[in-house]
Amino acid sequence: MVKRWQRHCKMKISVPWPSGEQVHRIDLAIKDYSVLWEEKSLKLAVELEREIQALGTGGEVLFKKDLVRLEKEFPVPPELIRRQPLQISVTPDYLVNVVRGENSLLEQGFYLHLSAWERKKKQPAAFDHEEQLMISGRVVVEEGVHVELIDLPLPTAEAARGKLEARISDEKFLLLPHGINFQGKLLLDRGDGEERSYPLSILIPQKVTPGRQVEGQASVYMVKRGAGGKVLFGVQIAWRMTKEEELTVVIAPPGDAGRYSLCTLEAQTQKVLRKELTLKLPEPVRLLEQVQTGELRSAVMVGPKGLLFAGLLDLDLFYISRDGQEKCYQTKFPFEEWIGEASREREYRLKVNGLRLDHPPLPAPAPGKDLLLNLELDYCLTTLRRREAGLPPPASPAPTRKILVEKIITREPLEYYVEIPLSRPPDFRTGHQVRWAEGVVEGRAGRGAVFLKVEPLLTWEYKNELNQVKMVEVKPVIQWVYPSPLAQPGVLARAEVDGTQMKLKMNSQGELLLQLLLIGKLTLSQEELKAVRLPEEAVEKEAFATASSVSCKWEEKLLFFPQTISAVHFFLQDFRLVKMGGAHFLEGKAGGLLTYLDREGRRRFHRISKEVWLKVPAPLGRNRIIIPVLDAWQCRPLPNWPWERGGVWCELAIRILSFPFET
Repeated sequence: MVKRWQRHCKMKISVPWPSGEQVHRIDLAIKDYSVLWEEKSLKLAVELEREIQALGTGGEVLFKKDLVRLEKEFPVPPELIRRQPLQISVTPDYLVNVVRGENSLLEQGFYLHLSAWERKKKQPAAFDHEEQLMISGRVVVEEGVHVELIDLPLPTAEAARGKLEARISDEKFLLLPHGINFQGKLLLDRGDGEERSYPLSILIPQKVTPGRQVEGQASVYMVKRGAGGKVLFGVQIAWRMTKEEELTVVIAPPGDAGRYSLCTLEAQTQKVLRKELTLKLPEPVRLLEQVQTGELRSAVMVGPKGLLFAGLLDLDLFYISRDGQEKCYQTKFPFEEWIGEASREREYRLKVNGLRLDHPPLPAPAPGKDLLLNLELDYCLTTLRRREAGLPPPASPAPTRKILVEKIITREPLEYYVEIPLSRPPDFRTGHQVRWAEGVVEGRAGRGAVFLKVEPLLTWEYKNELNQVKMVEVKPVIQWVYPSPLAQPGVLARAEVDGTQMKLKMNSQGELLLQLLLIGKLTLSQEELKAVRLPEEAVEKEAFATASSVSCKWEEKLLFFPQTISAVHFFLQDFRLVKMGGAHFLEGKAGGLLTYLDREGRRRFHRISKEVWLKVPAPLGRNRIIIPVLDAWQCRPLPNWPWERGGVWCELAIRILSFPFET
């Protein structure tokens, strides 16, 4: 359920005005506005157009116009649906001439009104043993089944064999702009114990929205011999697209229905990483024409100094060499940055939302001198903590969402003993202390066993012949096999080291050994699809049965060729529900603010205004509250010839929320 959120703001405008002119009327109108959604507030910039009617000193009627820009920041509650269109209006309050010495001012007061939709606050759980928990999960937004018939010519001797079986291995799913690409291998068993492999690449036509993930399973459901030694294979591919989303679910204590490992959301912050990159061009150049960024691969990991952000950026540098040839130098630039404190009890996810690359003016650097680039990354850091809970079955009137969750198969204590040889330092006299500084634990499940690997960082202190304490770092790689009949390929294995017992030992040959006992726990879980119950007052029902969002794509023409996009921001405005015949549509605009650098490195600003039409299924257009929400956007330059104006390709993902009217 939703209700209206309203805010009223009293404002005033003061402008110089001739003291002899009497103002009778001022008509106010909103010419344009822009909205920027922050974490806990929204920033509103409004352009007001005023038509002023006055009498001059000689009794003549005067008409004047002016344009005023005002900015205001409003705090918003957490229940407000973010990135929705706002309803904005203005009403006049008072009008007065203010004389201050020789200066005369015309002061007008008015009210700025804002209105939007917000969810009703969450109600307490229906039962004492249930509670609500904010989690981060992979929500299923679209799924389906695709059937493909594959006709393979086989040698006559193989096609005539009595037994012919097929299966699929090495499955891989990729999201392409025009659909889902499935890649794998078709393994054909000819009955003699040998398998022949045939590569598969199948395109599933489907609308693809930015920010989605895809996965699925493929199987062979039919093998049919045909004429001329051909064999017809029927391949069935069950696929689903998911999206990482934060949502509140109803949980209960673990019981007979099973235990689930959930990622609870602790914090989510928007940050900016600024980094200076230096690189050398492969040869002396006459002119550096352009620097373009390509793919960015990024990861976040827990290290000795906290949280480490590691990235690999593709760069294309276009330049004119000393002999007048135009060349392109492609390179991959790695970078690392410590971005904050970290705990091994928590999990961290990082998503890059924007990338900007700036550099000095384009004349080439001196021969042998490094090129300095300034990199800015807008990213979102999510902090998660795992928790075990039960998921109660959905009740019939309660809202649900289908998500991928980890169901715990078993949780067992883990112990492993190993002796690690230590290299004896030349000045060693006696061992002093060994400490476990940190360790990376990995687990991979196979048939009937789990393959475990631990890579700790050990600090060993010893005393030398001068009775001085010195320290040595030891980085062993410990691997072993843990037998478990419940382990199978595809099962998720998570191992944790809770404690260690370490002791130094010297054998009869004088060799040093570290006796290490690892104590921890091993969790095996299986990922499964499950409909989870949501709080009744805190869920939005998707308007489309199969797709949670629709995409809007277009080419935006600019006055100058865009070399680099510095910043881009979109917002929705002026949406209304329109009925045309038996169909329902959402009509509105997508506004945008685009900042880019032209070929000469000058910063340019461009205002975007795009009309948007979204079709709504007829059943949802009756007795429903329909709210469009801007889900994601991206904007990239298009290749143009130098004598043409530049263009950028814009893509928006708009999610449709639908709520019932209260009776």
